Amino acid sequence: MRVLSPLVVTIALLGLPAAAPGQGPADDVARAKAQVAAATELARSGDWVGGLRLFREAQPYAEALGDPAGLQWNIARCLEELGRNEEAIQAFEAYLELPDSTDGHVEAGSRIEALVRVTYGFLDVQCGGATAIVRIRDRAGEQACPHRFRLRPGRYRLEAKARDGRRAAATAVVRVGETTPAALTLPAPNPALGGAPGGAADEVRAGTAPEAASPLVPWLVAGGAVALAGAGTGFLVSASGSFGDAEAAARRYNSATSVRELASARGDVESDLDTGRLHRSVGYGLLGAGALAAGAATWLFLSDGPSDDELVDGAALTVTPQRSGVALIWSGGW
Repeated sequence: MRVLSPLVVTIALLGLPAAAPGQGPADDVARAKAQVAAATELARSGDWVGGLRLFREAQPYAEALGDPAGLQWNIARCLEELGRNEEAIQAFEAYLELPDSTDGHVEAGSRIEALVRVTYGFLDVQCGGATAIVRIRDRAGEQACPHRFRLRPGRYRLEAKARDGRRAAATAVVRVGETTPAALTLPAPNPALGGAPGGAADEVRAGTAPEAASPLVPWLVAGGAVALAGAGTGFLVSASGSFGDAEAAARRYNSATSVRELASARGDVESDLDTGRLHRSVGYGLLGAGALAAGAATWLFLSDGPSDDELVDGAALTVTPQRSGVALIWSGGW
């Protein structure tokens, strides 16, 4: 593997051109020429850090030195040798934008391809033929679907949105040197809203994990929270009434004049107290479940839908009255 391009080595051997207007004082250009010569020697000896530093210091005078493409090539090669692959790719791409020999551009293209293979993976996103915009959460920029993303290895959340507001979301894992396909199908349009019929439920295939994207989910959870809170309030009101009945039965017990009246009043007191305690426990349990559901609904509204930790396996919350209170039974998982 060559250390530096032959055309770059000559940059340090060129005679100093006359300083043109706007190119800076002649002593600055002379200093830049000396830096390029020193950087070339450092790079040839394996000191890529020192060479990179001097090449970059001389870069503002690249035009005056007569070979901006060669200087850019040197910077890219130093970055490549230092293992700073992403910066090297960017530097080689910047070199390709400068006029230079065809052979130099061909070699730069080959080096970019080699660096990309060991640095990035690709994500091929398809939207089932629908016209949509796709983006990656927490990253700037949107692209028309279909699109191929060049990404670092990792886990990414994809989001697609059609003009009529239909959405689809998914999670995909990108690995170095691999291409991961991801197919997102937006929900069927609502003809009542002017959408064309067709489509299917949100769907992800081949290397991606499914995610629900229905906008109804947070509203359903919010409705459930209101229903639970209402039911809990009703049980608490019922409990209050039962305790009032128990107090009335206790007064009858205190004023009873016969054994039969005493037994009847005592039975009413115990029955009303048991009912009141049960309804109070159920009421508090339902209010607690309603508060949890309200928190979940708030999270869904703020996060614009479920994330990678969404509910799976038919998760459900069941409220079961028991003798000593109420049991909240969670089935399913996160």
